[in-house]
Amino acid sequence: MPDTHAINYRLICVSNSRGLQQYTARLANAMAATRRVKLSVVGQEPLLSLLSPEIEAVEVPGERYSLRTLFAVTRALFTSRDTILHYQGINLVTLFLLYIAGMFGRRTLLTPHNVETHFRNRAYNAIKWPLWRGFDMIVLHTEAELRLVPSNLRSRVAIIPHGEYAPPSGEEPVSSEILEAVTGLGDYVIAPGFVRDDKNIDFLVENISVLKNIGIKLVVAGRNQSSFPSERIAAAATHFDGFLPDADLAHLIRHAAAVVLPYEKVSESGILHQALSVGTPVIVSDIPGFRERIREGENGLFLHGFNHSALEKTLGKLASIEFDRAEIKRRHLAEFSWDSIATQLLEEVNERSLPHQ
Repeated sequence: MPDTHAINYRLICVSNSRGLQQYTARLANAMAATRRVKLSVVGQEPLLSLLSPEIEAVEVPGERYSLRTLFAVTRALFTSRDTILHYQGINLVTLFLLYIAGMFGRRTLLTPHNVETHFRNRAYNAIKWPLWRGFDMIVLHTEAELRLVPSNLRSRVAIIPHGEYAPPSGEEPVSSEILEAVTGLGDYVIAPGFVRDDKNIDFLVENISVLKNIGIKLVVAGRNQSSFPSERIAAAATHFDGFLPDADLAHLIRHAAAVVLPYEKVSESGILHQALSVGTPVIVSDIPGFRERIREGENGLFLHGFNHSALEKTLGKLASIEFDRAEIKRRHLAEFSWDSIATQLLEEVNERSLPHQ
């Protein structure tokens, strides 16, 4: 089997998404630690600040849709002689540039992170399958996602899970606002992340009486991007509406009775990994992507339906089960270590002989 030793490998993440930047940085640091590739990373300054010093950093501006950013990305893709270009995201301009790079002999990989986009993206969804065919390998995170891919494209797909999200050492201190809030809240469940319609926060708000009946409060932590009024969320829950620093969000998650994710669809949830990485159990809707991560009664619970009785039954279980948080954390960090994720990725690259085509 060919070895990836000494090949050039360029990870590309031009997004300003905090989650995507953290994913890329953790993957890059783990790949660099294998010493099997000569690694460089293209991204904005916040991403590059998270990288190990031995990784070559190629900065692109933070302005979206600017000619300056377009020039920087184009230069990063076409002036290097990297054997492999691995893109994280679905920005159409970057995808087209990588498609062209593939036509000129570059080996290209794509991690879209979702087969079905969170937001309406008609242009991308209309042409994604032809675009995907231009890549040598597609990385998806779950078998559930693979089933959404056309059968004639599945041979290009590698299933590589998301890594753990344990808080980094030397993390920034928690703000006094969050420390005081957690002290005064008592028992609570938390729904973190951007509030979107497909996350069904309205379901939790409209059934807030179920939580009150068992003495549990609801915390919503994230900017409201849904059609559900923020005023109604604030009336039923403690709502931190906006950006929360990593340390504040981690503190809220760590002290919650559970993280609750009643999603309509999911590919892989960074919030789920963040919760399990600190030992907090997760309540999830009973849908395919979550079934690959949650073990009922061990690291979380399933919500079997979006109705009053289903929520009451699930929260009743939460109140009666004493989850072993230390074991949840230990097992998750072992199963989803970034070292193992990086190794899986490089093995897939080798098996497909991408460095040698």
